[in-house]
Amino acid sequence: MSDLKEKFAFDVEGVEYHSENKEMSGREVRSHSGHNPAADWCLIQINDGYTSSVGLEASVKLGGGAKPHFRTMKSDRVFEFTVEDLGWEWGSPTIAEADVRTYGKIADDREIVVEVIGQEEIVVPRGGTIDLAGPKIERIYTRESHLPNKLHVIFVINGEPTPVEGKPAEQLVKLLEKALKESENTGQPVDAWQVTDEPGNVLDVSKTLAELDIKDGATLLASLKAGAAG
Repeated sequence: MSDLKEKFAFDVEGVEYHSENKEMSGREVRSHSGHNPAADWCLIQINDGYTSSVGLEASVKLGGGAKPHFRTMKSDRVFEFTVEDLGWEWGSPTIAEADVRTYGKIADDREIVVEVIGQEEIVVPRGGTIDLAGPKIERIYTRESHLPNKLHVIFVINGEPTPVEGKPAEQLVKLLEKALKESENTGQPVDAWQVTDEPGNVLDVSKTLAELDIKDGATLLASLKAGAAG
């Protein structure tokens, strides 16, 4: 007979851990994953479409179903809000749009909207964040996206226009790569190029088209950075 005991898996910040116990306290989950002192950390469990905080002495069940998944934040405060009428809890004063979309199982063709008491509603850009510590949020909900599924952007490279298509959630650098390939400007690596808008502002190509508020039909200038041509 084997003396090996069954081990039960759980996930903290994308790292899998194992325990011989089917039940752990919130304190033990923190300590087991290296989050010490345990009282300094807020532990958030990712549930089916919502999130909840786990107290230090609260019980966490392992095994018998989907592997529990947790996020941690060094915080002594829990922020409460609703997403699609489901109660959420979070341990940081901001939450990424991507986290709300992923954990809330929100379809890619829907946009996330924040209703703040006494203010106009806010459409959260792709890759953006939601401020949980500012003016009180009445609710967070989703609706069919008002953004086009595709954006047409014209890159002017060496004086010649090169049209390309991209999605609002796509990084600008991906469109730059397409434009350089289409225009046969492949003698320099993509990071040797910079992109500016029509007023001349240098754009962060690591950001998405939605984050940069690039509209359908926009014209952008791609040029080699100083010294790159040498």
